[in-house]
This record gives sequence, C-alpha cells and structure tokens, in this order.
Amino acid sequence: QSCIREYNWNPHIDTDLFFDILKQAADFGISKVSLTGGEPMLHPDFEKICERAASLGLQIKVVTNGWLIDRYTFLSDPKFSTPNGSPIIHFSLDGSTAEVHDGNRKPGSFERVINGVKRIKQLQLSCTLNVCITQMNRNQIDEIFKLGNELGVELIFTSAIKTSQNLHLVLNDREKREAVYHLFEASKKYGVKYSTCTALSGSLTNKDIPFNYTLCPKTTGLIEPTVNAYGIWQFCCDTILDGDNFGGDARKVSLVEAVKKQILAGSKISVARLGFLEKKVPI
Repeated sequence: QSCIREYNWNPHIDTDLFFDILKQAADFGISKVSLTGGEPMLHPDFEKICERAASLGLQIKVVTNGWLIDRYTFLSDPKFSTPNGSPIIHFSLDGSTAEVHDGNRKPGSFERVINGVKRIKQLQLSCTLNVCITQMNRNQIDEIFKLGNELGVELIFTSAIKTSQNLHLVLNDREKREAVYHLFEASKKYGVKYSTCTALSGSLTNKDIPFNYTLCPKTTGLIEPTVNAYGIWQFCCDTILDGDNFGGDARKVSLVEAVKKQILAGSKISVARLGFLEKKVPI
C-alpha cells in the first residue's frame, strides 16, 4: 500500500520457481540476491528462501519498511553469511520526519524504521536507509544526511517512477539535477557515504558523483536481472521502461536468456539517455 507505483498485486512469488532462479543465478556467477516487495517478510517461505540463497553462496539483501524487523533477526546467524558477504538490510525511508515519512505510509512507520535500524545494528548486521526523492522530501536532503550521520548508516537515493497515480510526487529533470548536486554537498557536510540509482542520476555524468552501476553509460554496464511476484523477468524498479516486462515468463525463459534480453533492452535505454544528455542537459 505504501509503494508509489502501480501494481495489480499477486501475493507471493512461487517458492519452487524462486529456488530454481536462485540456482541459475549462482551457476551464472551472480554473487547476491535482493529481496524486495512490498514487504518480503510477508512471504510464507521467506526464511527458507534465505536459507537456500545462503547455501548457494549468495549474499542476501533485503528491502523492508521496518514493521516486521523482529522477524529478520535470524539473519544474524553466521550460516547466512557467505564468502560473497553478510546480509544487508535496506530500510525504506520517505523523509527525515514522521510527518513526511508517515504521510506516505501509516502512522508509526517512521518510528519503526528508526528502531529497526538500531535493532539491526545491535545484531551487528549491516543496514542502509533507502530514500526515494519526491516532491514531499526533496527539501529535506540535509536533514536526511544528518539522520544518517546520527544512526551511523549509509544512504541510497533514487526517485519516483512516473505513473498515473503519482504525478504530484515526481521530480522534473531540473529538480533531479538539483537534488543530485545537493546530495553531493550534503555528503561532504555530514560525512555520510551514499550512492544514487539510475532513476535519479542515470542521465548525469559528472565524474565526482557516485552512481549505481545499472545501465549507467559512464560505468561498467553490469546487469541486475529481476523477477517480479508473477514470475516475469523485468527491469529493476529504478530502470523499468513504462512497465514493460522485457524478459518473459521465468518458467519458460532462463536467467541467461533474460540477461541477454536485458542487455539489448538496456543498450537502447543507454543510447536514449546519451541522446537526452547531448540535447537537453548541458553539463
């Protein structure tokens, strides 16, 4: 209910299908798996999925709203740490105050995030704050970095994907550009490390600004295959192209084939971004 994109929700991805995808990922040389939602802990086989991922040597990353954080404590068991890394919990944050954060969620959500971060750090697990920059919070960037400093966590920033339901929240290109440079200055001011996802910074190429690698023209061009709750290969949430499911049904299309399709589709997006950069966004 808190996601500011459009979905026709299916409760959970099929567990056996996901086990098969995890095996394909490990065989393909992928080193990590990110479990998102909605709230991934609501999946009835969440712990089994984590156990299977760890047994295959995959690092586990989880994106959560913080409400069910006590159910994540099992991840502190050493068996969930692999040669590719220990589990990381990413907390979704929509603002530096309860007023802003809870305005997009339900009352008490901000407190759950703050307490969740403290709880996870007590368990000596790594965590971050994941912030989607919108019209609601773009003037809170300094305060968000201050909060990150106080909690001792790194920050990850993206921006809202435009849908028919969230036009009032989406930043225009000028506002995104201003936000990216504000992040850079706030990071220096508060001494907090951060990264940006391509929805926010994919059209910018300033070498001093850290970037998420997915489909960014100035970086490695590595690919992150993503499967949704319906078992369909698609772009991850910050690179989705008008909701298109480019890869097909994971029951019929292997991970390797999906990656090939994503490379082709991603190349078209990168070319389009470079054209946009040359014509509309002077550096």
